[in-house]
This record gives sequence, C-alpha cells and structure tokens, in this order.
Amino acid sequence: MVVRMAGGRRRWGVLGLGMAAQAASCVFLYGLPYLLPELRRDLGLSLTSASTLVACPLAGVVLAPIAWGAAADRYGERLVITAGLVIAAAALAAAANAASALPMGILLAVAGSPGSTLPAGSPGSTLLAGSPGSTLPAGATLEI
Repeated sequence: MVVRMAGGRRRWGVLGLGMAAQAASCVFLYGLPYLLPELRRDLGLSLTSASTLVACPLAGVVLAPIAWGAAADRYGERLVITAGLVIAAAALAAAANAASALPMGILLAVAGSPGSTLPAGSPGSTLLAGSPGSTLPAGATLEI
C-alpha cells in the first residue's frame, strides 16, 4: 500500500539538504587526515603535532553535543543546524588562513563542534515518522 502525503517533495528536499550537510561534515572531519603531509610541510610540524592538529575537530564534536542538543530543544532544529553549518563554514575559512598551528587548532575545534548539530537536530528523525499528529508508522513517507 502506497501512502501519499501533502508536501512530499518538500520533505524529500529537506531530507536531501540534511544528507548533504551530514556528508559535508563527514568530509571535513574524516578527510582532514589526508592533508597531514601538507600540514607537516607547510607549518613545519612534527608528526605528533600534526596529528594533534588533525584531531582538533573531533575534540569539538566530543565536547559540544549536550550544548547543541539543549539549543535544539530551546530554539528548534532548523535554526540550530543552520547556525552550526554557518559557524563551521566561517571557522573553516578562518582556519584555512591561519598563520600557525595554535590558531588553526582552535579554529578547527570550533569548526568541529557544529558537527554535533546534525545528530542533535537531524531532520531525518522527524521526517521518517510522518507529519506531526499523524498516525502513520515510521518509514511510511519512504513507502517502506
């Protein structure tokens, strides 16, 4: 049985944007180690120092979920996800222009912390359960 709901295209668009945001976050967090040789060469870092620099975004992810979850509860998921992505983009742009390792590490940690907004306020969790007040089971909008 196929269930059609009003606003289906909008739901898929929001789901697509959420997935793209999650993909961008993953590329930043888990793609950064591939830049390790360049970071070592350009900043003159030892392997230990460069590895610590590469781990800075994950420190932001580990330290921020409770704060982002509280913000999502208070201000709403859309605002928190949007603010997180804007903060991450600004911090990454600033980190790309950092002159030394310390400011770059701080900016990378700041850029990593909004990575916690996506699980804290993920639109996928609300999209799959149907519209508010709906008695449709989870996954009904995906025609499962």
